[in-house]
Amino acid sequence: LDIVEESKVALAKLATEKNVSSEFSNPISSLVFVDRLVPLKKQIEEAGLRMNTTKKQKNFEILSKNKQNFIDFVQKSTLPVNRQQVFINRMSLEKVDIPKLKEDVVALEKNLKNTQRQKDLNELGAYIKYKNVNKNEFINKFKTTNVSLVNIKKEVDTLVQKKKNLQAEKNNLAKKAKRISLNLNITNNVKGTREKIENAYRKKIQNNKKELSNFALQANIDALSNLTKITNVNTLNMAKELVKQETKNKLYAITASLDVSPILVSKIASINTKQDVKNISQEIKAAIHKRNKNRKNANRKQVQKLTNRARRIDTEERAKINKEQRELLAEQKKIEAHQVEINKLVAYLTNIGLEPKQHAYFIEQYAVYNKPINAIKKEADNYYVKLFREYREKQLPKLIENLKKYKLDASNIEHIVNKYTKTYIQPDVLLKEAKV
Repeated sequence: LDIVEESKVALAKLATEKNVSSEFSNPISSLVFVDRLVPLKKQIEEAGLRMNTTKKQKNFEILSKNKQNFIDFVQKSTLPVNRQQVFINRMSLEKVDIPKLKEDVVALEKNLKNTQRQKDLNELGAYIKYKNVNKNEFINKFKTTNVSLVNIKKEVDTLVQKKKNLQAEKNNLAKKAKRISLNLNITNNVKGTREKIENAYRKKIQNNKKELSNFALQANIDALSNLTKITNVNTLNMAKELVKQETKNKLYAITASLDVSPILVSKIASINTKQDVKNISQEIKAAIHKRNKNRKNANRKQVQKLTNRARRIDTEERAKINKEQRELLAEQKKIEAHQVEINKLVAYLTNIGLEPKQHAYFIEQYAVYNKPINAIKKEADNYYVKLFREYREKQLPKLIENLKKYKLDASNIEHIVNKYTKTYIQPDVLLKEAKV
């Protein structure tokens, strides 16, 4: 009995060692006969062997799963591929400390990240070194946040472009202010500055319109019927130059038919104000009055001479003299009528835009070759159209060059060029349209 009891203790201990105590608890406690000791021991050992095999299989499966999870963990990390492979290769070993390897991955990843962050910080410092931004602001932001190098560079570029746009607008406003002689301090408050310039701009245009209107009235020129539609200083300046040139052409045409001094003619080129027009007009009127007075005196003397002669000779001779008088007066009227036609022709040539130096050929066609006035006008019209087209053709390359500055595509440039070649729209108007 003692042997059986001692054996039961030994068998219980063996079952516990083999992790099968729960399975053999009852068989061991109910053991009575000695002959059952050996078979029961064998059963316990076989069960323990099976249990050990099952446990090893489970442990292997768990380890394999842990290894795969670790591989996935490594592949999802930010480590370079070659560094990842070093850790993955460790999973081919039978015994590995996966938690420790995970710590190593995290530590290496953090170390590489810090190293890369420092490289990015150095690159950011070099990137913003010569840019017009608050460098410390961006450096501190990069150090204290997780913002990427790419994104913070974009922020720098956005701020730089914003400042460039602001400076460009300030420069544009400065040019506008200078154009109207406005002394203004251009600050970053471009909205307020723009409003001040626009108000001054409108006032300048209004004053210039009034001045130009008075100038045109003084010159007796009806060339500003659309003056109220002008809203641009450049257009107004063009209109002013047009009125000045038309005034000069008109005065040149008048003096061409008079025997006036070259000094008076030279004064026409320097006309710039309403008073200039008034002064020269008065001088021309004085010259016309002097010419008419001289003509009348000359005719009066000639008629008086013939009259005195007629009194001294007989009736037949008087009749002959009377005939000469009539022929002389008729010739005088013919000369005056001829001059009137020449004056009209000069006025027409001036109105269509031809300069005084271009008048000589057409006046010669009438004065020398007695060519019909309408035929001469038609020829002058064709000549002006030819000159105008040549001028437009010369301006076309410059227009195309300016259009390219606005980064338009080919179809838009072609559309504007067609408008230029098929109409009489000025290049400045088309450039303004392209800019919009």
